[in-house]
Amino acid sequence: MPLNRYRLIAAFLLGMIFPAYSQITIPIPIPQLPGRKPPARPADPAVTNTVPSCQDRALKTVDQARLQASAGAKDKARKLLDQAELECGVSPVVRAGMGAVYEQMGDKVLAELYLRNAKVAIATTSSGPGSSNEPAKGFVREKFAVIVGVGNFKDSKIPTLKYSAKDARDFGSMLQDPGVGRFHPENVMVLTDEKATTLEIRAALAEVAAKAMREDLVVVYFSTHGSSPSMEKSKVGSGYLITHDTDLGRPLYASAYGMDELAEFMGKKIRAERIVTFLDTCYSGDATKHVNGAKGLEIEALSEQSINQIAQGKGTVVITSSDNREMSWESDEVRNSFFTLFLMESMRSRQGLTDVRQLYTDIQRKVPAAVKEYTLRTEKGEKGKGAQQNPQIYPKTNIPDIVIGTPIK
Repeated sequence: MPLNRYRLIAAFLLGMIFPAYSQITIPIPIPQLPGRKPPARPADPAVTNTVPSCQDRALKTVDQARLQASAGAKDKARKLLDQAELECGVSPVVRAGMGAVYEQMGDKVLAELYLRNAKVAIATTSSGPGSSNEPAKGFVREKFAVIVGVGNFKDSKIPTLKYSAKDARDFGSMLQDPGVGRFHPENVMVLTDEKATTLEIRAALAEVAAKAMREDLVVVYFSTHGSSPSMEKSKVGSGYLITHDTDLGRPLYASAYGMDELAEFMGKKIRAERIVTFLDTCYSGDATKHVNGAKGLEIEALSEQSINQIAQGKGTVVITSSDNREMSWESDEVRNSFFTLFLMESMRSRQGLTDVRQLYTDIQRKVPAAVKEYTLRTEKGEKGKGAQQNPQIYPKTNIPDIVIGTPIK
């Protein structure tokens, strides 16, 4: 199919699905001048408000995937969609086209993910400034991070996690990589195992709150066990992040780090209007029936209320490793949790220069399939079915355009 014809069809379909898209013009990309190398990764059109030059090439690949899907060659179609993702996954037109092909193949989860992602990107581009969850515009003055990973616990009743501390160290190193995260090393605080006490976590967050200004970016990361509100009846609607010195023999509010406390920190203590929180925890499982390789202390799920509280601030995003009814898995083979592994893979593959929507899309595409395959093969999940793990993002709509690896001006 001729390229321009395909572009018109894609635009027409998008206009039917997302009316806001019909108001956006799609200029023909300017050809690359001979002798000039294109940028390693395209900028996000939601930030630049332009069509990336990579879009035409990726649309051709999506069209090839559609033809393969029509012929019943789903594996070939998926490989082509992966290729289109690498070529120009930042384009909402490409995302929508990929979603349509996934829908054609009957993959409802990925179809919904890509179509919703495209819709949000288009709405953000067309709505202009002034949305309630939009971060401060302009340059990023400075970037700060608090990274927490707890695998060994003072209380012997809390199951050990093999790779939580390594997850934290690896993620912290990636943020300091000048080609990916671009954080100044002195602004990245990594607390693991014995150093990751409730008091030390509070002190690290307080230090960031004292330094971070409105124009700054703050990243907070936790890799540990989580608990549901039912473990502490006196604090309805909250859950807990289990620290090194959490004592299960006492009320959790006395020793663990509460989700409501984290929400208050995000909403009241910190001035930065760009905050991204990664929670590589889960709120399922049971301390007395712990599944090897999974995180969690309580079989009942954490309400979304606590996570939504954290995500209510201006320019604030929370990405969790799993749905609140699922376990989050780590692997002896990759020596990381699956969530952190694919988070870092996405950041590195894009040199850190993509927004959090695209990061989430990458993680959501990779984690569920990897966890299911691993737990089926190792017989660690539900027999014959494997385990489910589906990362989540909050807020669900109006996601701010935050680029973690943005250079500091």
